Amino acid sequence: MRNKAALITPASSGGSGIQVLDRAFGILHVLAAAGSGLPLADLAARLHLPKATLHRILSALQLHGYVRRDPASRRYELGLRPLELGRSVLAGLEIRQQAHRHLEDLMLRSREGSHLSILDRAQVVYIDRVDPPAGPRMTWPIGHRAPAHCTATGKALLASLDEAALAAYLNGAALIPLTPFTIRRPDALRSELRRVRRQGYAVDREECQVGVCCVAGGVRNHNGTVVAAIGLSGLAARMSRERIERELGPLVTMNALSISKDLGWTPPSPSLAELEETVERMQSVARRRGRQRREEETVMRTRQTRIVAGIAGAALAASLGLAGLAQAGEVKTFRYGHANAVTYPYHLAGVAFAQDLEQRTKGALKVNVFPMGQLGGERDITEGLQLGTIDFQATSLGVTGTFIKPVNVLNLPFIFKGPDHWMKVMHGPLGEWIMKESVREGERVGLRVLGIGGPMFRVPMNNVRPITRIDDFKGLKIRTMEVPLHKDTYKAMGASPVPLPFGELYTALQTGVVDGNENGPATLEAMKFYEVQKYVTYLPVVSNGGIFLMSLKTWQGLSPEHQQAMAASAKAWVKSMDDEGLKQDTEALKKMEAKGTKINTIKDMTPYVNATKHIYDQMLKDYPKEYRDTVDKILKLE
Repeated sequence: MRNKAALITPASSGGSGIQVLDRAFGILHVLAAAGSGLPLADLAARLHLPKATLHRILSALQLHGYVRRDPASRRYELGLRPLELGRSVLAGLEIRQQAHRHLEDLMLRSREGSHLSILDRAQVVYIDRVDPPAGPRMTWPIGHRAPAHCTATGKALLASLDEAALAAYLNGAALIPLTPFTIRRPDALRSELRRVRRQGYAVDREECQVGVCCVAGGVRNHNGTVVAAIGLSGLAARMSRERIERELGPLVTMNALSISKDLGWTPPSPSLAELEETVERMQSVARRRGRQRREEETVMRTRQTRIVAGIAGAALAASLGLAGLAQAGEVKTFRYGHANAVTYPYHLAGVAFAQDLEQRTKGALKVNVFPMGQLGGERDITEGLQLGTIDFQATSLGVTGTFIKPVNVLNLPFIFKGPDHWMKVMHGPLGEWIMKESVREGERVGLRVLGIGGPMFRVPMNNVRPITRIDDFKGLKIRTMEVPLHKDTYKAMGASPVPLPFGELYTALQTGVVDGNENGPATLEAMKFYEVQKYVTYLPVVSNGGIFLMSLKTWQGLSPEHQQAMAASAKAWVKSMDDEGLKQDTEALKKMEAKGTKINTIKDMTPYVNATKHIYDQMLKDYPKEYRDTVDKILKLE
């Protein structure tokens, strides 16, 4: 039995100063402690309240679902509303933990503010946010409430309600206009929610704040219930309809799906009828548009709708042999996926490959390019290649080195002296040997390596001093990725590596929490780190290049003629990676220099190679001697 004297109610612990609230909370505490319910008389005695007063408060609590009265025993007990609140709190905490890294990813890929919201009756409550490191903040503060009907996250949550719940919402909610663009009529809101379900994401076009737009997608828990929504907010001038359809909508949709999977949700498989409907839609669009670029956009929008509806169409369509039906006749269509923006070299190289292949095969082989993680994260896409459900991938050398060992030669710190050295190595006998070994090892894990490209490097930037020799690193607090190789490299040079979420980096640099960071020049410039750092040292610490992978199952299913065409068109991918990678980094350095950043270049890599020799030994200890010989030849090549 519970110790009644030990019960703590708001009144007994000092109270809020609002008597009726203190009494209401006291009722809830006593009923929670009682467990099996209490009759009115016992409840009045424990709370020292008149029965008439107690009955009025109980009636209000019953109305709102916090208390229920058992008609048979006439006992009062807790209703379901406290349970719902408790579940919301617990779910919210779990969702925040699972969703935060995805919010960071959204911000990094879009450079807009990201946020996480839950539904509380007719309002959304913002429970997490990640702001871009520079520029105006468009996201609401954590804890802010806003009407659900005029926010993207609210509409994403409302779109998941069944008809009864939606009708109850519309009957009880006042569609108050906050701007001239706010939806005010229930029938207009219903129409908007049907559009949300159809396209897979919701959009707020200046409906909550004039000048601000938002895109959002629903997040499901383990049993498929939409329990939260993630969104991106930015200036309306930056968030055009075309950008939302091509970039931001798919980006939000895929991150919402990833969070849902992290929470234990497994999307149901599509029916054959749904797949046929998808294929028919793709064929119709292809006939109407006629051009490859517009076909790609259509496939992207189709995938968005299918994904949010819980359909893993791409995988099953491939297994049923339906994927190629998006084109007419004997045309074969393939999927190329990557996790970066449409301006990144991975994407531009994929487009170059697709164009070259289509021209080379006179339209017989076509490739649709899916950017920004639309087919999943890097690891998800790689697994898709191994299963044969995705055909091509552009990904980082660092990730690939974990399962294709020859690639790790290119991941060693200071292995390259700069872009020219990279080109000499990769387009000479040493690069041919690395490619040959990578192809051989790749086939062991179900992958065909088609090319390696991109003379790009991660370089240091700081606000303390120019780095002209290795001793200049001593004492510098440098933000690095949570990658052992990166941390060990900077530690070997005398710096103090500080792993830090990328979304917090700009403020950390501004306030002096860290002295500097390392990244590709194009990223350093795009994130405007030159506003809070003075010095960039062009020191090619580690490669930032990429690798072009193909599903071995797809490769083996091609005729010899088509295999030859694929291999030939892969050269266009490598050339684009080399050209665009060098161009983007060079232009970024010039832009930062024009903004006042002081830039210097390190020519002699010897001190840095010597300082990191133990890293070489550690990485190569289990490799055959010829790998070490290859590394020595690369270091000696001028």
